[in-house]
Amino acid sequence: MLIKKLAVLGVCGAFLGTVALDQVKYTSFTASGQRGGSENGDVDGVGKLKIDADGTLRVHVSVSGLQGSTTYRVAVTGGDLEIDFGGTSGGITMTTNNSGHGNFNESLQIGPTSLFGTEVITLWIDDNGDNVMDDSEKRAVSAR
Repeated sequence: MLIKKLAVLGVCGAFLGTVALDQVKYTSFTASGQRGGSENGDVDGVGKLKIDADGTLRVHVSVSGLQGSTTYRVAVTGGDLEIDFGGTSGGITMTTNNSGHGNFNESLQIGPTSLFGTEVITLWIDDNGDNVMDDSEKRAVSAR
């Protein structure tokens, strides 16, 4: 009887590990990349990803402790998502105020998909000018 209960718990646990979410919240940001620690050692903030029923991805980020008056690109990667808002038409970015605080609130129609909780929000600067994010260009990443 105990073995059957453990088997059922194992199957339920495996199923819960793959359940899709319609919203993911991030409770902090940490410095990242080769220059993130030296430039943004005190970075912190919150973020939220949400998928609406019509396939609209909504992204909210509020961060502090970044370099002041600096423009950052915002990327959402992981799960089914590989989106760099700075690379979309219009080049949507986030610029911090003089104190290093920035807010990002954007929506993008991406079609039907799901969030899996493995997604990461990355703030980065395209130092190389090649529109490709690499580790040296990352400045901060979300943490849950």
